[in-house]
Amino acid sequence: MNEVNRLELRLDRQCFPGENSIPILERSRVAVVGLGGGSQIARQLSRLCVGEFVLIDLDVVEDTNLNCLVGATQQDVARGAAKASVSARVIVGVIPCARIWAEPTRWQACATALRSCDVVFGCVDSIAERTQLETASRRYLIPYMDIGMDVHKINEGVFIGGQVALSLHGGPCLRCMGIVTDTALELEAQQ
Repeated sequence: MNEVNRLELRLDRQCFPGENSIPILERSRVAVVGLGGGSQIARQLSRLCVGEFVLIDLDVVEDTNLNCLVGATQQDVARGAAKASVSARVIVGVIPCARIWAEPTRWQACATALRSCDVVFGCVDSIAERTQLETASRRYLIPYMDIGMDVHKINEGVFIGGQVALSLHGGPCLRCMGIVTDTALELEAQQ
């Protein structure tokens, strides 16, 4: 059985991608920027048989990442493995024929690679960085999917919140959706 047939069998039980989705997904080039929580996105995209990945994260694996970085191990912590490399390893474990560019650097240094993507998933920690990544994506008419989550301690408990927001050329931006505000930017800058 060839690789395409295996991919078709893998997606056979999933109705949402739609008919003829495998060739489209296989030709897709997707960027995931921020591979802590973004490692979940990268893994799910590999399970959908996306063919090409640009994985960008400057950070290396630390003990505090083991709760959210898919595939990270204590051995990765010990050797200071790049988060991008760990996500690449997970993707190859799911879809060996995937084409992967793992970039252990700031996303701004990968502008050319980002411009060639069909979609950019932003899973970054700061509001300022979200704004910059969205601006770059919109400049090149690339759909930007912003994914964020935060945990806040309130009295004796916690509040968990987050968002998934799609920013498209001609559609509302993160500021229009109320995700980015001047107040939030100012508070972040003060911290």
